[in-house]
Amino acid sequence: MPAFASRILPACPQLALEDPNHWIWCGSAERGDDGTWHLFASRWSKRLPFHPGWLFSSTIVRCESDRPEGPYRVVEEVLPPRGSGFWDGRTTHNPAIRRHGGKWLLFYLGVSYEGPEASAEHPVLHASERYHCVWNRKRIGVAVADDPRGPWTRPDRPLFEPDPHGWDATVTTNPSPWIHADGSVLMAYKSRRASGKPLHIGTARAAHWSGPYERWGGPIAGPDGSLLPIEDPFLWYEDGEYQMIAKEMTGRWDALPKGRWCGEHHGALHLCSADGKAWRIADQPLALTRRIVLADGRHETLANRERPSLIFQGGRPTHLLCATTQHDFMDGDPGRAGIMVWPLAGAPMPSLA
Repeated sequence: MPAFASRILPACPQLALEDPNHWIWCGSAERGDDGTWHLFASRWSKRLPFHPGWLFSSTIVRCESDRPEGPYRVVEEVLPPRGSGFWDGRTTHNPAIRRHGGKWLLFYLGVSYEGPEASAEHPVLHASERYHCVWNRKRIGVAVADDPRGPWTRPDRPLFEPDPHGWDATVTTNPSPWIHADGSVLMAYKSRRASGKPLHIGTARAAHWSGPYERWGGPIAGPDGSLLPIEDPFLWYEDGEYQMIAKEMTGRWDALPKGRWCGEHHGALHLCSADGKAWRIADQPLALTRRIVLADGRHETLANRERPSLIFQGGRPTHLLCATTQHDFMDGDPGRAGIMVWPLAGAPMPSLA
């Protein structure tokens, strides 16, 4: 398979999805039987700071377009708040939409907490005690529907929970499942041993998407045995191997120092595996760079290019979606923020209209 970065064509200059009143993040899309493209994204009010506003107020919305590259329009809120008595009662985030056996499967993370929502009257600071308490309540679930327009059946319990004695003792989050034709699943997920520790990625597998899931591989390590500091995985199967792209949390623009694998600060690393358990870094490790080319010929450097997700048509990936910002969201106002789409080699070029 050619280097993943070489397959990415210039992006449409317009964001596929943005909202003047809400932050938009994540993004996962599938085509409906009627030809409509359904994009599931995370959304929360711009009255809150980008971070950590998402942790306390994100909900998942469904958007529609007649083209995979958009533009998309928000149609409805899919998984709204339903009360702190539910494991996912206050926040839903990280949508990963899949289709199998006539069902639409919406993998996501849910959060529940007591007390007021984050607001100007009740601010929550990153790294505060309350922030860490709520962060550690993230769990993976899957909602099910016969149609992308619903109704959706939400689970009473999480699909996959932390192991209190393992490297993933705090959370299960960032689900990225690959569902095989027989219904069996390999799923990448993110966790860490304790608050403040580096983030890592592992895999879990199940004979059926509904579970139960068993831990399979991870945390993923580099060739020198050190654990890779990565997050935001997207996992798929192509050309006889599992593939994964994931954001590297360390690195420099101009070098590959020891332990810095993709060569770019907050670039994305390409990993491969024959069995989904033992992973190796691809020969061309830099899968995604923050320095992009637009279809109108302009070049741009994004502050954040995260949550990669692929669109598949005919069993092959044809488009890449990423959540993007102009400025680093950890520094305050991220400026223009939303979902951008890149066609992949072999897919139609996006329209500039």
